[in-house]
Amino acid sequence: MFVRQGSPTPLGQAFAEYGRIDKTTHLLSMLDPMPSTTEQRRPCSPHGRLRPASRR
Repeated sequence: MFVRQGSPTPLGQAFAEYGRIDKTTHLLSMLDPMPSTTEQRRPCSPHGRLRPASRR
């Protein structure tokens, strides 16, 4: 199904390329980790200053 006469079928080639993409993104995330989206978002006012904590 994935190999025919010693060479990969189009489906087999697609699986191999998909695995390379996943491996590359994994290696890049280990070498240069990006902060999560929750760390990137900060509550800011329109002027770029942090808002004071709300009091309860």
